Amino acid sequence: MNRSLHRSLQRTVGLAQLESLTIHSHGAHADFWELDGFHCLFRHPSLRYLHVSCVTFPQALDVLEAHKRTTPLATLIFDECYLDTKSLRQILSTPEKLKHLTLGENVFNIHHSHELLPKLSPHPQEALEAIAPVAHSLETLVHLDSKWRLNPSNHHIARQRVAGDGLRQFDSLKTLECDTGSFLHEAIVMNHDLCPPNLDTLIVRRHFEVAENFFDYLPDVGIYTALPSLNTLDLKQSAVSFNGMSEAEYICEPDRLRNRHAYGYALSKSNINFTVSIELGRGSSLIPPYLHGEPVPEVRRVYDAAQVGFKRPITDPIAHHDPQYEPRHMLTPFHPFTPRHIPPAP
Repeated sequence: MNRSLHRSLQRTVGLAQLESLTIHSHGAHADFWELDGFHCLFRHPSLRYLHVSCVTFPQALDVLEAHKRTTPLATLIFDECYLDTKSLRQILSTPEKLKHLTLGENVFNIHHSHELLPKLSPHPQEALEAIAPVAHSLETLVHLDSKWRLNPSNHHIARQRVAGDGLRQFDSLKTLECDTGSFLHEAIVMNHDLCPPNLDTLIVRRHFEVAENFFDYLPDVGIYTALPSLNTLDLKQSAVSFNGMSEAEYICEPDRLRNRHAYGYALSKSNINFTVSIELGRGSSLIPPYLHGEPVPEVRRVYDAAQVGFKRPITDPIAHHDPQYEPRHMLTPFHPFTPRHIPPAP
């Protein structure tokens, strides 16, 4: 099959004209497949979008060294894969201008033939070196990390300091998505001097199995107010449909809303808009990769500080000489507000 694919690349018809390819290999008889000779996918002459899942990558792909910056690939998604930092760097050296990258490690397919083995976050320096080849062009970067599964009941936000410039050379990077245990959060977000200089949107993920969910526990706001270019912080909490944590009564409970609004108010002082999203899935009965026709998790916005606002309009006539009304033109972050202020789902 590899020879056939290789021969087709020499032609001007057929697979040589392919621009988008999705390979979901997970099935009834094999959880993962070895890359082997399929490294030719990463030097394809016309592919612009490539999404591969459940692949075990080798330690090195030296055959790609001769193909640096030769492909038109713009979007690359790894989904439930066993990545290796050296071969990842060699893969990322082949596109001329990669714009969108998802580093999806094996998070959910761990119950049969493969164990839980995060490769990137335990080695942040090597991980950053692996993605360095796309610094000149990358616009969005997503890391789906499995490290949180090592101890979901005792989660804490840590900081790691790495040598070098971090992501300071990623001038085009506007959107970053990761969870708080990712090397991107611990080594980059937690060290604002290593952040991308033009980062606009930060999406921080949290899985429902982690003890501290974003509806009850919000990270230290100072982590994000220190990011000079940030315009939007979105906390994305996963949940299972029909579970208590996914119900409006739980999410919109008054104390939770007050704390959320206070958090948004603090961020607004640094010109950062605060949003909270929920990612609704079906639990362990349906896990990535999602095959053709399978329902994927739905993301819904449950709070948007820009829509709620921090000013309370006064519609009733007020005796301006009465001092008890004078300070009430501004809504303080601890002013109670009800679920009717929740913005509609986008």
